[in-house]
Amino acid sequence: MDGDCAPTVHTHTLTLDLFPFDRAFAQPLFASLVVLAKGAVLVSVGGPDPLPFSWAKDSSVAMPRPNGPPSATSLGNASASTTLAARLAKRYTSQVFLTLDLASLAQGAGGPAAADRAVVPMEKALVAELDKVLERRKP
Repeated sequence: MDGDCAPTVHTHTLTLDLFPFDRAFAQPLFASLVVLAKGAVLVSVGGPDPLPFSWAKDSSVAMPRPNGPPSATSLGNASASTTLAARLAKRYTSQVFLTLDLASLAQGAGGPAAADRAVVPMEKALVAELDKVLERRKP
């Protein structure tokens, strides 16, 4: 059909180097970014190996709101993804579906505390990589 324009889905694999933010993490994590449409993205973080890693271990969705903080909802029992999804929705003015699988860090020598400790450096590394691909909201 002429004039029919299906949305283009773009997929990116991002390497998240946590080492500059916390020297305890020498191995990178990986993220899959799927730009679903203008204003909607799916971000999945896990690894130390590129995909596939477990989806829905800790999942959330967040929506930006023009006159207030983003609205975010956890889609499971864990909640590390909820606040991060809200911050990403605000930063990129996009609906963000976020899933985190940091269990591989817990299996290493650091144990479960390593997964908790990785959240802050992972967020910094993720934002650094997303800034290269997504348009950041202008203040």
